[in-house]
Amino acid sequence: MNSMLDLVRRHKSGERVGITSVCSAHPLVLEAAMRLASQTGSLALVEATSNQVNQDGGYTGMLPGDFRERLLSIATAVGLPHERVVLGGDHLGPNAWQSQPSATALQKAGVMVGQYVAAGFRKIHLDCSMSCADDPRSLGDEVIAERAAARARKDFKESDRIRDELAAMGVAIKDGKDADGKPVTTWEIA
Repeated sequence: MNSMLDLVRRHKSGERVGITSVCSAHPLVLEAAMRLASQTGSLALVEATSNQVNQDGGYTGMLPGDFRERLLSIATAVGLPHERVVLGGDHLGPNAWQSQPSATALQKAGVMVGQYVAAGFRKIHLDCSMSCADDPRSLGDEVIAERAAARARKDFKESDRIRDELAAMGVAIKDGKDADGKPVTTWEIA
C-alpha cells in the first residue's frame, strides 16, 4: 500500500503519474496486466467486483482468497514480485444480492468486504447505490427534470400533475424557499 500512497504523493506534487487498473477475471487479461507491470516497473492494480468474486463464488466461482491466489500465481509465472501486485475490490456492496431485502443484502455485502480485506485487498471501493428488493422505487431522472422544467416555465398545472403522480407512488414533494428566498423542492417517501 505504501507504493500506492507514494503514487498519490507524486501526483499531488504535480508529477504526471497514474496507474493502470484492470477489472477482469479472464486469465489472459490478468497475465497481460502482470506482464505490462513487469516490463514497465509499475504496479499491477487488479480489481474484482462483488458479482465477480464473493463469499458465494460470484460468477467466477472464486472467493476473494481464491482470486488473490490466482493473481499471485500469474505474477510468479511472469516474474512480477508480489509486492507490486495491488488487489482491489471495486463497487463492493449489495449488487450481487439486489433481489433480496436490503438488510439481508447489506449483511452479505459486509461479510464480503471483510473477506476481501482478510484476503489482502487494499484498494476498497464501497458502492451501495443500487436498490434492493424492498427499497422504494427510485425516481427516474426524466420525471424530476420534467417537473423542474414545468416549474421553471411556470406551468404549474403540469407541475402539480407530476407532483400528484409522484404522491400516488408514495413520494411527497414539498416546494418552498431557501434562506435567500430562492425556490427549492424537497421530497420524502410518504
